[in-house]
Amino acid sequence: MTRFLVPMVASLVIIFAVVSGLAWYVGSSPNKQHYTIYIDEKNRIFVNGERATEERVYRLGRDMTVDIEIKRHSQASLSFCFQERGCTVD
Repeated sequence: MTRFLVPMVASLVIIFAVVSGLAWYVGSSPNKQHYTIYIDEKNRIFVNGERATEERVYRLGRDMTVDIEIKRHSQASLSFCFQERGCTVD
């Protein structure tokens, strides 16, 4: 009886350790949603290719659970400043 009990307990411990390790690895990996904000030469705003408002950009800028990248046309005069992220002026 003990001949089967020791390997069975050892295998359960190994399975538990592997599952816990995988859960920790998956839970710690970065999974932020990415938004690309583009300002064209006429100061029109696009978020991931769709027209957007300044209010939406400010909401995304305040949300620290998302990753944003702001690109500006060389003739664009519009810029954004966020307390948490800084300003987008080139």
